[in-house]
Amino acid sequence: MTLHGYIAASPLLGRLPDAAIDQLAAQAESLGLRGGETLFKAEEPADALYLVTPGRRRIEVAGDVPQRGAAGDVVGEIGALTGEPRMATAVAMRDTLLLRIGAPAIRRVMADNDEAERALLRHIVQRLRAPNRNRRTSRTRAVAVMPLTEDADAAGLAGHLAGALGGVLDGSVPLLNRRSVDQDLGAGAAQTRFDAREANARLVGWLHEIETDSAHVVY
Repeated sequence: MTLHGYIAASPLLGRLPDAAIDQLAAQAESLGLRGGETLFKAEEPADALYLVTPGRRRIEVAGDVPQRGAAGDVVGEIGALTGEPRMATAVAMRDTLLLRIGAPAIRRVMADNDEAERALLRHIVQRLRAPNRNRRTSRTRAVAVMPLTEDADAAGLAGHLAGALGGVLDGSVPLLNRRSVDQDLGAGAAQTRFDAREANARLVGWLHEIETDSAHVVY
């Protein structure tokens, strides 16, 4: 998907006219975060907003009422528009790819599009008035089995777990390991580096499709 497509698919920024989306796409920068990395901290200057791109992405925004940003969500838009310092800290819960749009660019676009600006301001007011509405409920879908000692049979346990879950759920629970990844995506795909842009995006997209189509997945 193009940068324009990512922005247009956003429930919030997608309200803008195509010309405005083109302007934002021209200013957008790709940014990758490892799981556990901090995107920004409370009280820092708000110099940009971030769009979470589709895939296995989650951003945890800590504050008085914790929130989670999933694919398509915008993070940090309040500070970027108001010029106020960050109100909360945002941390990537999983390896995450985002689009960064600088605050000056978003302000210029909003200044030229009154209707979009009003819609965005309504969104901000609603978030501030009723933050609980923006909380996302979640349940465990993916389980990773990792050995703590060299002699632990993690692969065997993962296989038994996937089979047991499938029996309880009356359906198949995918077991994802190096073999299954390489079988579908080619030899070495399971060892794809996070900074291998296109290859990593292909791997993440593949995993996202499996997680989306499955009640549970065992890694």
